[in-house]
Amino acid sequence: MPVSLQQTVLGMKRTITFCLLGLLTLSTYGQSGPSPLADSLKQQLRIATEAEDRYPLLIQLSGLLAAIQPDSAYRFAQEAYDLAKEAGTEWRIGEALLHMAPYHLQRGQFGESDSLLALAQPIFATCTDLQLLSSYYHTVGLNAQYQRFYSEASQAYLKSLELQEPFAEPRELIPDYVNVGSLIARRGRLEAGMQYMKQAYGLAKQEGFPLVQVEYNIAQAYMEGNDWIDSAWHYGQLMLASARRESSTFGEFKSYELLPGIATKAGFLDSALVYARKGVEMASQMGSPRAEYTHRLNLVQVLNEMGQGEEALEEFDAAQTLGQFENRQDLLYSQIMQRLGRYQEANEHYLVFWDRFDSVQKAEDILQINEFERIYNTEKKDREIKQLAQANQIAALRVGRQKLIMGLGALFFLAAFALGGVFYQRNQRRQEQAMYTTEQRMLRSQMNPHFIFNALSAVQNYIVYQKPEQASRFLSKFGKLIRQTLENSREEFITLAEEIEMLENYLSVQQLRFDDKFTYSIEVDNELTPEATKLPPMFSQPFIENSLEHGLFKKENNHIWVRFRPEDGMLTLEVEDTGTGLHQGQLKEEHHQSLATAITHERLSVFRRLFRKSFGMEITNQTNEAEEVTGALVRLQVPVQYAE
Repeated sequence: MPVSLQQTVLGMKRTITFCLLGLLTLSTYGQSGPSPLADSLKQQLRIATEAEDRYPLLIQLSGLLAAIQPDSAYRFAQEAYDLAKEAGTEWRIGEALLHMAPYHLQRGQFGESDSLLALAQPIFATCTDLQLLSSYYHTVGLNAQYQRFYSEASQAYLKSLELQEPFAEPRELIPDYVNVGSLIARRGRLEAGMQYMKQAYGLAKQEGFPLVQVEYNIAQAYMEGNDWIDSAWHYGQLMLASARRESSTFGEFKSYELLPGIATKAGFLDSALVYARKGVEMASQMGSPRAEYTHRLNLVQVLNEMGQGEEALEEFDAAQTLGQFENRQDLLYSQIMQRLGRYQEANEHYLVFWDRFDSVQKAEDILQINEFERIYNTEKKDREIKQLAQANQIAALRVGRQKLIMGLGALFFLAAFALGGVFYQRNQRRQEQAMYTTEQRMLRSQMNPHFIFNALSAVQNYIVYQKPEQASRFLSKFGKLIRQTLENSREEFITLAEEIEMLENYLSVQQLRFDDKFTYSIEVDNELTPEATKLPPMFSQPFIENSLEHGLFKKENNHIWVRFRPEDGMLTLEVEDTGTGLHQGQLKEEHHQSLATAITHERLSVFRRLFRKSFGMEITNQTNEAEEVTGALVRLQVPVQYAE
């Protein structure tokens, strides 16, 4: 392996790995500034004039300075890239690109990072240097992890480990072990992920690797696991001790960021208060508004848990003067107001928090869907490339063969191609089905948060106004409805009888909530057998909720009809109300669509692709003879299945 690569690849992996994990954005191994080695390399660079001498110095400096002087590190990597391009040395071009990509990742410039790795991909497709190839997969994993493509990131990190385990120095394996373990733990498999992180921890102790870096990730994983708070506390304490022993100021700072939350969960409120105040003090000294904001909110949470609402409110106000960098401030403010007995303000800010939470959750769902589509398209492209390569090999073999052999070869090729096409189409269809199933589950999951929050607000009002019997009756029905919703959301199709049962329960809960200010009826066509008819769940509920929240209660005699009937091999569903209807602007302009309408369009779009049929939706106003609006009617067609 080239000398420059041997000297810098580990440093580069350490830097980009722990920049991602949030631990070493200001220092590496506890350093607060450039090392003597960096100064020496800069001195050598000043007197080096030949490209062959300058390139390794530039690469080494880029790796050493990536965490502490990222702008300088990027300039060194860019100059190295220009030299490599001028010389036409492919492995050096690829190496320089690997040093440049993390700079953009840390700044959220994912398009630039993707472009650099796209330039590197053809180089590493033919690379035979296993250590350089391992570093490439490590950077690909880093790029995917930053963009929340966790499955792709895990695969890349595991590939990096597979390539380097037979020959690498033990300390070189630590970053990938930590990354793989963190990703697996984050996806709900804590014990499996911890096996990798404990392996990294053992190597770190053995090799003199900074323990604070590994302990931080272990403590954080245990904390998110909820049932492992004692283990999180143990490793949090170890992390703080390691930071002090290793003279890592930033490691100690990150300890004070993590420990208040762990101590609060563990019930050690006095310790949580000490750590939170230390974090605020250090963040203030660093002069970073974002860091100070995070630590002040940690302090607010601890003070509120201790019952010190007034002091928590003072710290909250101090945090807001720094700016707003997180989404939890409205939840914290609501909790403070509740502690102080100011329930109206608590309720208002809780509403704001839930609205933001819905937006964040939807964005995460879309990212997850994009991840599945990205993996699917990558696999599809790989298969097409392999098929093309096989076709070219067969074509090459036919040249120079006798006519008989050529004929037999062509016949065999056509048969194999036809058979391969059949299997390919089946496999493609199976993967599309899996992807569409995932999309449907995610779209269904977006329909519930507003109703759940409104229901919980109703319970809160019962409690505030001392109506325990109404609260108990409401919670009983609401609990049954939640159980039905969770069970049905796992199924792609449920029976019409199950859908009607859930709607009956849902509407009875809403009647309780609105003090019986409306009536309803559910009508099923005689041609349908509810126990033998299956449909996708939860199509009507969002429109019923729209009627209740926006259309009804402005007129007398409020009523909602829900109707099911078969039509042209599909199932027609209607939701009609006696409300105020929709304004003409809302009927004409697509960008005024409600959340229920937008999500239903997305679900129907998925079913169109899956069933190759047109499933339509129409929303109209109902009028009387005097052209007065008497309500709104939603009519949509959904897939239907009939049991034999």
